[in-house]
Amino acid sequence: MSSSGHQSVRLEGHEDQCAGRVEVWKDGNWGTVCDDRWDLREAKVVCAQLGCGTALRVTGQNGLFPPGSGPIHLDELNCTGNEQNLWFCPGVQENSDCGHKEDAGVVCSGQSDGVHPASVRLEGHEDQCAGRVEVWKDGNWGTVCDDRWDLREAKVVCAQLGCGTALRVTGQNGLFPPGSGPIHLDELNCTGNEQNLWFCPGVQENSDCGHKEDAGVVCSGHQSVRLEGHEDQCAGRVEVWKDGNWGTVCDDRWDLREAKVVCAQLGCGTALRVTGQNGLFPPGSGPIHLDELNCTGNEQNLWFCPGVQENSDCGHKEDAVFESFHVFDVCLLLQLLHQPFLLQNISASYGSLVYWVFLPPW
Repeated sequence: MSSSGHQSVRLEGHEDQCAGRVEVWKDGNWGTVCDDRWDLREAKVVCAQLGCGTALRVTGQNGLFPPGSGPIHLDELNCTGNEQNLWFCPGVQENSDCGHKEDAGVVCSGQSDGVHPASVRLEGHEDQCAGRVEVWKDGNWGTVCDDRWDLREAKVVCAQLGCGTALRVTGQNGLFPPGSGPIHLDELNCTGNEQNLWFCPGVQENSDCGHKEDAGVVCSGHQSVRLEGHEDQCAGRVEVWKDGNWGTVCDDRWDLREAKVVCAQLGCGTALRVTGQNGLFPPGSGPIHLDELNCTGNEQNLWFCPGVQENSDCGHKEDAVFESFHVFDVCLLLQLLHQPFLLQNISASYGSLVYWVFLPPW
């Protein structure tokens, strides 16, 4: 990208306008910046100045971008990261002892024409929030090895793509087809709070993996849950979203632990009752996405629970359903008080539920 104007900044040496060798304008000439003390604070200033999002990575003598020529305008910058321009940062102007092999570069998160360095995509599946993880580097999409790949790394990817929560990680299990081309990242060790996989420690290039070990992820973005077949939004037949379709859940092994997960996920309080073949709610149609779930009750989503995905031997007469009711939460709070009071028949549609709670004597 080329800019005009006194003391402006541009990134050169890469096809993407938000990645490249940093150059600044001074005295009628573009000049480079030495990478001495160059880190993400300085890069943050450049990315913000160019409207290129977040600084993902800094480069220097690693040769990610070709060296420049001409003057070296800035050296030993010491930015806080909050400056509006590199020229606001303390440092050496001119008289640098650097050579162009030390030219500073940056990779920002900003997007150019839909393809940008250090971006991420999910391939090998029709759903945009599930698939084989691929990252952009050096003009190519490449895969990520599944060594040390777990839900922390997956969490970063799902958040970066706006795809909600990481539900599952995949690798050699063959859930998604293997990729091709370079393997850009290996042995990542994320905390789960990074803004991008490139912030995570790990091996860049020189991976000893093959594509049978390509990492994949299933995010929650298009695998939501809903309750159908009842006028109350917190009671009904359980349906989950997968592969572009809503599908039901078989009631094999379905109990209050699984129901607890659904209630919590929907913000519907406590699970009161589970039903299946009793016909309380009408059966569904279409695919049966989950079967024989074995939740602890503490999972964030049904997809975290062990079980059978697809290939269920159930029919829709076995669709799992449940009821939850917020008054139960109120009852739990009232138990802290001291006068017994009986609540019976909370609602006809919820059956003859009986709870002892305690109210004050007034």
